[in-house]
Amino acid sequence: MFLKSIRLTNFRNQSDVGFEFSPSVNIFVGQNGIGKTNLAEAIYYLCFLKSFRTSSEEFVLQKDKNHFNVTGNFGFEEGGNSEVILIYKKGEGKKISQNHKVVNRFSEFIGSHPCVCLTPDDIQISNGSPSGRRKFIDVVISQTSKIYLDSLIRYNKIIKQKNKLLSEFEPKKIDDFLDPWDEELSSYCFEIIRRRKDFLKKISTELSDFYNKLSGGKEEITVSYESSLEFTETQQDIYNELVRKRRIEKARKSSVFGIHRDDVSFKLSGYAARGFASQGQHKTLILALKLSEINFLKNEMLESPIAIFDDVFSELDSSRIGEFFKLVGDKTQIFVTTTHEFENLETEKRIFRI
Repeated sequence: MFLKSIRLTNFRNQSDVGFEFSPSVNIFVGQNGIGKTNLAEAIYYLCFLKSFRTSSEEFVLQKDKNHFNVTGNFGFEEGGNSEVILIYKKGEGKKISQNHKVVNRFSEFIGSHPCVCLTPDDIQISNGSPSGRRKFIDVVISQTSKIYLDSLIRYNKIIKQKNKLLSEFEPKKIDDFLDPWDEELSSYCFEIIRRRKDFLKKISTELSDFYNKLSGGKEEITVSYESSLEFTETQQDIYNELVRKRRIEKARKSSVFGIHRDDVSFKLSGYAARGFASQGQHKTLILALKLSEINFLKNEMLESPIAIFDDVFSELDSSRIGEFFKLVGDKTQIFVTTTHEFENLETEKRIFRI
């Protein structure tokens, strides 16, 4: 898949602008603070219908304007085109259409235009809190599985209802109310854990290979899933665990067990990356993880995702960037924001000076 063109109206610092892209490498060049990331953000909007920078469209909308538009035209490897139009209006929210048909459920759209995005904040995937690692996994798998995304949405809704119950009712009076919640949670929990583990298994070998190609080393990278529940082999196991842990949750008045508390462990040669790895090792690990993500999406969806790299190559020279792009693959369209032009980069590219 590749993005042929984009048009922005009242989006951040862009009042009305359009671009036509190369199916290979596209580089947005300009000084810091001039708006390069705004263009990467707009492309992300076309794939995920939201920003990777803010949860509020009010910050994206230009001052004194009442709406912004993002329009993109995509082409696919097997043929066919897709026009995506996103319109945000103050007081009305977002409206999406694809090929002139209104998108009523945003969750149904996710995965139709696969995308991988890497920003400086993504180093928190390996070096930050568990929530960042869960978010990374959820974004990837949700693009490949409607069942996973639907399970995740339903699970999160029930957890909110369960937490409200735990916080507002006397512990002795709520067991009968918790039983159906925990039974339903166990169903979604089982599906989500199964798919998360399957994803990690599929990327584990490639992750080591990519890491060592990028670093020139021979370290073994291992990745494993760490559940907050001891037994997760069956749905019944999970339900039994939730019932056994109920005493703790009632005492804390909160749901402290389940997939919303799980984690992923990355290890370099047997040592936990979070406490052991240097800043350089973390950066290399994240680059390798994104390469693995690209290949996972290619294999699962039989379509190359587009790749957005926002301000992450400042410490690499053109030759190392070129080697990285080779690992990405020539069928993956790449968007880069940077302050320099990679003049010696030996690949087909289109440069946009912002």
